Amino acid sequence: MQEKPNKKPIYKRWWFILICIFFLLTLMGMLLGEDDTTSKNNSTGGNNSTSVNNSPVVSPPNSLEEAINKTISECHSKKISAVVNNNLETSDPDDKIVVIRLKGPDNFTKKMIRTGMLLDANRIFSELKKWDEVSEVVILWSLPLTDVYGNTKDSTVLKITLERETMDKINFDNFNYENYALLADYYYEHPVLTN
Repeated sequence: MQEKPNKKPIYKRWWFILICIFFLLTLMGMLLGEDDTTSKNNSTGGNNSTSVNNSPVVSPPNSLEEAINKTISECHSKKISAVVNNNLETSDPDDKIVVIRLKGPDNFTKKMIRTGMLLDANRIFSELKKWDEVSEVVILWSLPLTDVYGNTKDSTVLKITLERETMDKINFDNFNYENYALLADYYYEHPVLTN
């Protein structure tokens, strides 16, 4: 009978040593990378914002258009257009109606797409509520839909309109986005999002 040769212990095998080296290099890179970014933030004088506890203080936007663009850039949806209409059918000459068109977010399921849109609505409405001159906000999301003939075109799948009076009633910190259908001044949801 042949005896089996003694195997090397696992810590002496070449592949185990290679895995350990890779793990150590990755760990060192992560630790050194964090130190580099922290020191860069603290040493550069080019940034106007000051930091407390390594979190930058962001200056508020100077105009309504800046606020809209900044808020949309933080959303899952992509901006198609954002228009601020001055005094459109209102009695106050300083009133502004904001109409935002967005391309719906890409996601795994229809429910996740819908949730992403409603979370974006929360973010946008809560920011625009801060601007007193905004009397109404309309947000429209579009997605590519295919008809029975196989033709695909972008169509509106969700539209939410909130007037100033409605926005002022909402506490966006505790607001459940599922309630837009109940309290929005206008709410439209294409059946493709619910079926």
